[in-house]
Order: sequence, then C-alpha cells, then structure tokens
Amino acid sequence: MPRTEPMGPRGATVEVVGLPGSGKTTLVRTIADAGADAGEHIVTTPLAGRGKAIAYARSAMALSPILLRGSSDRSRRPPHYGRMIRLDALRPERDRARRRVADAIVFDQGPVFLLSRLGPTGPDDHDDPAFRSWRDRMLGRWACALDLVIVLDAPDDILLQRISARSKHHVLKEAHPDAGRLTLQRHRQRFEEVLRELRGRGDFDLVRLDTADLSTEAAATCVAEAAARASRG
Repeated sequence: MPRTEPMGPRGATVEVVGLPGSGKTTLVRTIADAGADAGEHIVTTPLAGRGKAIAYARSAMALSPILLRGSSDRSRRPPHYGRMIRLDALRPERDRARRRVADAIVFDQGPVFLLSRLGPTGPDDHDDPAFRSWRDRMLGRWACALDLVIVLDAPDDILLQRISARSKHHVLKEAHPDAGRLTLQRHRQRFEEVLRELRGRGDFDLVRLDTADLSTEAAATCVAEAAARASRG
C-alpha cells in the first residue's frame, strides 16, 4: 500500500470509529497488514490470551462496587457491564503494547466506541454517582491517551447496502430501511456526543473520512499521514 509517511516513532494511539458498513474493520486490517509489510509494528489487538484474561479480571474486581449494585439475577444484568470491564481494561492493554515499542496502536472497538455504547444515562445503575464518577474518569483518561481519532462515515443508503451485502448476520439486515436510517442516526449522534465530551478534555487530532468514494487503500494512506502528524505533535 503506498504511503507518503511512516506511522511515526513515538507510537501514536489511534482509534478508528464508524457506523456499520463504513469499512472500519477492513481499514484497520489493511493498516496492520501494510505496517507489517513496511517493517512497522502496528498493534490492533494489544492484549490476548492470558494477559487479556488477567486485565479483564483486574478490571472486574476494580468495578465490583458498581457492578454488584445491579441485579443478582445474571439474566437481568445489563449488557453494558461487559463493556465497562472492556473499557476499564483498555488502558493497561494500551500501556503494555507501548512498552513493546509499537509504531502505532490502532483500536477498532476502542474507548470512543465503548463510551458511545454505554451512553451518559440509561438503566438504573447509570444514575448511580459511582458509575458517573467512573465514566468521568474514563473520559479524562482517554482524552489524554488518544492521539488521533478517525471517524468513518458514508450516506445512510450506502451503509445499508453494504450491510445487506455482508455474508455475516447483522440486525440491520432485517430492518426496514426507515428503521435502519433511524438506527444509524442514533449511533452517529452518540459518537458525536462522546467526541464532544472527549475533545472538551483533551487535544487529540480528529479526522473524518467519507468512504462512499474512498478506497480502503486511500483511506489507509490518510490514516498513516494523520498518525505521523499526531506522533510528531
């Protein structure tokens, strides 16, 4: 893949976020493959195996005062509990990856994604002061830790066409087009809310790419150049 600049020596922390069908996963995979071909060490899954299990267990223990306030019935526990544990564990994963002298750390479902899925309010425990305090810490942590956020988007009809063409299941494949557009708009709004909160606390770079007419290779070049700038900054 052609590139005008390397990812950068400091190890930029990058997150690629985007709606379903925007090409996020394909872009992250392309960046990693291109980095390997160029002799760069680009981490897209900072921790795996035993290390991941340890990080998740430590985060679950740290979050236990909040999690244990919820229902004792496992079937009624909100799905955001797992997202909270994942988000809390991301920083140790990122720090360990940086100690491996990675040229860049590129998150797919990273802090922006997870914060957008948690939301500022919602189930009963979201009104808990302890949860709000924890979420506030996460915002401050990642506003300082992120160097660059790449936001991928495309017109709703194109996103829905891409989702329908996928072989794997997606809830929007069975949705009526109007309902699909509303869902995409809600996801887009949540990303923007989280980005505003983060940018109110930190000074990371933000790049928006419309993938409607942009090839994956061209998008990867844009990301590489933006990450190089963020590394020097």
